[in-house]
Amino acid sequence: MQSARVSALIAVCLLAACSSKQPLSSAAPTHQLPTATEVFNLRSKCAKLGQQILDNNVIGSALTQSVVSNYNEKTDRCYVELTVQTADLAQSNQIMEQYLFDGQTKEMLAVAKDDKGVKSGIVFKEAGILGFDAVNNYISKKMADTSQ
Repeated sequence: MQSARVSALIAVCLLAACSSKQPLSSAAPTHQLPTATEVFNLRSKCAKLGQQILDNNVIGSALTQSVVSNYNEKTDRCYVELTVQTADLAQSNQIMEQYLFDGQTKEMLAVAKDDKGVKSGIVFKEAGILGFDAVNNYISKKMADTSQ
């Protein structure tokens, strides 16, 4: 009878040890990273999305604009930076505006402006990121090449 109790106790202890929630030594990634071919295709698509944003942005004749896109394979997001600035860089009253968009949704994520020396910036949906320098840093981080 006592050996049956000991056996039952051992079984309960083993069962408890097996069902305890110990962290796994090698956790599976939340999503599988794309292959090199997939990254190439996604970056090409991201560049096309950026070109669409540029094509749909209307500016005056005294301004020029350019666009840079960045597909981040780790976050699976396409970021587009649209820069609008004074066309004649020799002018003393310069205008420089940087916009960050989500390429897939076309949602504006951030804007940093230097309008003739008056600087401002805001990151939408991110509390506390205000001001030209902080927003420029935010945009730079989103546009950084993470593949290296």
